[in-house]
Amino acid sequence: MQEDVETTEGVVAEIMAGDDGRLLYDRKSAALQLSISVRSLDYLISKKELAVRRMGKKILIPRSELVKFARKDHKSVASDLLIS
Repeated sequence: MQEDVETTEGVVAEIMAGDDGRLLYDRKSAALQLSISVRSLDYLISKKELAVRRMGKKILIPRSELVKFARKDHKSVASDLLIS
């Protein structure tokens, strides 16, 4: 449990510092970068609104995809879930 808290604090510190130089983010870090939940991120991935790279079972999201998604206009994930 303490390890999760330290990991989360480290990721938040990196985000606060700006560009951390990483090219790829895991799901948890990508969700934090976009200020959404991991579940919402998974939904965006399943709808192919975010391109991903897979290394075995690990899902990685390129920084360029996060920036592209953040800069475009899009309807909310919540409205899609209510309609489906």
